[in-house]
Amino acid sequence: SKLAAGMVEHIHSSTSQSLSNTLWALSILGWYDSGVYDALLVALLNRSDQLAPQQCSNAMYSCAVASHGGSAVDKLAQVISKQDVSKRGGWIEQALANALYAWAVLGCIGIASDSLDMMAQHLLHEVNDRGPAAFISTGMTQLYLAHLEAERVGLQGGGLSTANGMLQAAAERHIQNQAKLQKIVKYSGGSAGAQQAFAALQEAGYEVKLGGRVGQDEYQVEMLVRHKLFPRGIAVGILSGSDLLRHPPGQLSGKIRLRLAQIWQRCDGLVVLSEAATKQPGLVVQRLEEEMNCAAAALRLTAA
Repeated sequence: SKLAAGMVEHIHSSTSQSLSNTLWALSILGWYDSGVYDALLVALLNRSDQLAPQQCSNAMYSCAVASHGGSAVDKLAQVISKQDVSKRGGWIEQALANALYAWAVLGCIGIASDSLDMMAQHLLHEVNDRGPAAFISTGMTQLYLAHLEAERVGLQGGGLSTANGMLQAAAERHIQNQAKLQKIVKYSGGSAGAQQAFAALQEAGYEVKLGGRVGQDEYQVEMLVRHKLFPRGIAVGILSGSDLLRHPPGQLSGKIRLRLAQIWQRCDGLVVLSEAATKQPGLVVQRLEEEMNCAAAALRLTAA
């Protein structure tokens, strides 16, 4: 925090590159303070004529990781919307994918605006123009998540194109990546917390599977509890250290919030446990039963 505060003190002498790098570093370290992020963004925007594509993309991505919104983020989106995002303009594929992923993260946690949507439309148009061949080695999974968000909010112009195979290629890469994650869980047995929660639920008599996949696009979950009342299952997720910000402690990162939102949409219920909670078998079972009661109530309301 002292380093960040010192950066703010010397903000007027900082370059756009150092400001963007600082935002990126703070987000990777899991450190967030709304005042510091706003100060860095405002200083960055004051240098909008100097902003390189990677700096814009990194700043937007950093805000998404920290779940940071507000007028400065909207203004950054406006700057991006006015840029030439073609290859000629210096926007590489990873920068496009990162900025669109950031838009998806912000949208799923309720940080939305016309400015952010206009940015997404601008970037998606360029992505579709380049086509799947340009993104073979980078960014496909991020683009797929951006497409899902575009569908959810009914973004004008839509998401990824089916005409040139962009959506099909991104969806295929997503499914491949989810299969890899499932194999990792299968062969490793999952994290220590997942193993403890699995044992607790099995001991309580529940049918539970490590490394299940849900939805037509086969989203990977750490555990899936099967029950006759819930055909899509109840997912169980275990938070790791990287899912939480270091400051303020206990706050979920934007990335895990998007992942949990995607899982929740594909299941009948979702239980999220900390590593500490998995060490208490009774609490694990209690949390599952609470979620099952909520899911059952929702089903009754739907039936009515």
